[in-house]
Amino acid sequence: MNDEKIYSEVRPLRLAEAPDTPPARVRAALRSPFTWMALLITYVLFSRLWGLSAKVMHHDESLFAYYGYWLFRGNGYDYQPILHGPVLQWLSAFFFFLFGDDQWTMRIPSMLGGLLMFPVAWCWRRYLGGAAGAVAVTGLIALSPSIAFYARFLRNDVPYLTATMWTALCLVRAMQTARPKYVWGAILGATLMFCMMESSIFFFAACIGYLTTMLLADLIIWRNRKQEDEKTWPRWLRDETRRWSGSWPDTRKTLRPSDYLYCALVALTITAAAGWLFHRIFYATLHIYTPIQVLLAKAGLDVTPRAANWMIAFVILVTAYLLSLLVLSNIRRPRGRYGIAGWFSRVVWLNRWHAVAAIAVAVIIYTAIFTTLFTNTKAVSFDHQLRDFKGPEMALTPVQIYKNTWDYWWDQHKLHRIKGPFHYYLPILLLYELPIIGLALLGWLRALKNTRRPWLHSALLLAMHALLGLLIWVIPPIDWEKMDKLFHLTHPLHLFLIMFYAQLLVYISPMLFRQGRRAESFITYWGVTSLFAYSYAGEKVPWLTVHTVGPLALLAGTELVRLASSCAAFVRDKQSQKASATSLRRTVFLIIACAAVLYQVRNNHLLLFVHPWSPAERLVYNHTSPDINEAAAMIDNIAQTTNFGNKLPVLMQGEMGWPLHWYLRDYNNIIAPVGESAENTTRPVVMVDWQMAGVPNLRDNYSIRRMKVREWWEPEMLDISAMADLYLLLTPLESRDTGINADRYKLARQEWAKLWRYLAYREIWIDPANSGWSNGANEFAFCVRNDIDERLMTYEWLAVTPKRPDIPAFVPY
Repeated sequence: MNDEKIYSEVRPLRLAEAPDTPPARVRAALRSPFTWMALLITYVLFSRLWGLSAKVMHHDESLFAYYGYWLFRGNGYDYQPILHGPVLQWLSAFFFFLFGDDQWTMRIPSMLGGLLMFPVAWCWRRYLGGAAGAVAVTGLIALSPSIAFYARFLRNDVPYLTATMWTALCLVRAMQTARPKYVWGAILGATLMFCMMESSIFFFAACIGYLTTMLLADLIIWRNRKQEDEKTWPRWLRDETRRWSGSWPDTRKTLRPSDYLYCALVALTITAAAGWLFHRIFYATLHIYTPIQVLLAKAGLDVTPRAANWMIAFVILVTAYLLSLLVLSNIRRPRGRYGIAGWFSRVVWLNRWHAVAAIAVAVIIYTAIFTTLFTNTKAVSFDHQLRDFKGPEMALTPVQIYKNTWDYWWDQHKLHRIKGPFHYYLPILLLYELPIIGLALLGWLRALKNTRRPWLHSALLLAMHALLGLLIWVIPPIDWEKMDKLFHLTHPLHLFLIMFYAQLLVYISPMLFRQGRRAESFITYWGVTSLFAYSYAGEKVPWLTVHTVGPLALLAGTELVRLASSCAAFVRDKQSQKASATSLRRTVFLIIACAAVLYQVRNNHLLLFVHPWSPAERLVYNHTSPDINEAAAMIDNIAQTTNFGNKLPVLMQGEMGWPLHWYLRDYNNIIAPVGESAENTTRPVVMVDWQMAGVPNLRDNYSIRRMKVREWWEPEMLDISAMADLYLLLTPLESRDTGINADRYKLARQEWAKLWRYLAYREIWIDPANSGWSNGANEFAFCVRNDIDERLMTYEWLAVTPKRPDIPAFVPY
């Protein structure tokens, strides 16, 4: 069997050829994937570029831009984990150098990262049903509001998603072909991921989890193998197996006596390296010895952390030894129905020197960009007690760089700095990514349908949820405060979500693999792991949604091609008895598709151009108010009219500091000395949090304007149980006029009205008991001295004030 046939997991969409007439040529052009690709790219360019600089800068954007500007001005790069990796700052500095530092140029890195996602998606086409599948995925990504919005937003997330999609593609291609160029592509892509975001650990956890799940399924569940099963292996693996074994028989031994000693040495090396890395990076945060101590304490044994760590090291040694034997035996003769262990082992073994060389290059690149090309090689370490980088100064080796990353973000995870419920991302996905979610669910249901006994598998999956519900009902009440602290779970619904995610990972994903849909199997594991990990993480923000949308868009594209292929059967077979039924199916499909496109275009328009900074949009998080633009413009005007220029004394203390540090980046007198504050300053312009606006100095000597920094909306969940009572609409009218049914019906209509008014008009609802939290804002006082006209805008002042240079001047060192 041809390798490409094994991996062509979606049947390409092929339509009947039409006669060479003008109307037929138009229809043929409309059927061409390149026509649709051109239309989609046109829409992408419009939605990504139009008004790119119009939106006021977000707090996070100003940080990335400011430190990129700092690097552009030749001041070097200081690693700050809160800003993730340095890639965005380096790119910002590069584009500032090329095109100048303004608000349009500032957003070029994220915009380009979003545009590069489309050629990467095109490279996935062999796994998506050919060119038609690539067009489907391009359409889904182009119309994705979350990806479109954050492609116009200076953060790492969209460029990181593009790098992740490329790395995933290289991994899949490496497993299929065992070619070195894909190994290099995967390792260098992984390096770019590590240099952009710490959440790269989630993707590689998904890769390791997927390999482990498939390997166990292959060796334990699918272990019975027939000789013809080897025809499903890639051709290169069959050829390599013949070269190693000489024949197909599976009875001869594959391990020699010397191999046991060799594997023992490998296991010792792995254990020593793993122990050193763990002690160097994770020991201060991950106390893995604690469960061992608790378990042995129940048996009456009191062991020290050191002894418990040695026990863990022994377990790792034994595990590494057994895995080494498994890998070596599978290199010589793959085991299991699909030979997954041998498959993976052979790819690694055949490319071992390429992998070593690529990793060496990756370490050099990683260290170079974190240390400003090896010129800034020392930094303070993280102090876990002070929760800040106030520890001793350390050399910035690759290990220390990653330790700084890990220490900071583990601390933020425990701190719940930006807290949210476990289901935080589901309402956002359902609101903005409904077509992608619907198609992905349809693909998983198709996997169940294509099994030999779909009803049995479905009943088993539902029975697991029923059993979980029974356990929740019969066990003692759960302490949800403790569960929130330990696992970030606050409701029984979250346990059912975990069960659902686990079923997709360990049940549906192997099912897809066995059905020959191997790329879809991996993408499912990747997408669900991302959603699971970000839902569990202690910090929840809407831009992390894109890391789930990306892989699910690839999955949804394959399902869209299948649906379109089944509907296109009418074109190929007009005379069949099922023509009328197929025509109806095609009509329904086109109506749903047009409605979905219209829905997504409306979402994009509202999000990108109508409400780009309004918290009524759930993807907009604490965005900066346009008042900041107004404040910056007033400062520029005062600087010019008073002839101070960029030397204008400004006191800026409070929440407005970011993004105003970016807007005032050319002003060199906005940092007040120690001791100067709103109570005693005499500066012409003062900006402080609104709570400080009432101090006597400001009230007596300044004119004050109340302005907004940012606004947020934290919606209370809709009452699902009340919404279910809408069925009372079918009961007699008199039962809905008075009594308990009338109250229930009124509440149901109210909840549905809240949902409708939000979807139609983006009208928010507020928790009456907690309105300050469900809708609030940071505000500041913009204060200008009352005597500024008398003192600073008179002929006498302006005559003796040095001229204000508008052209940057070089200042000698």
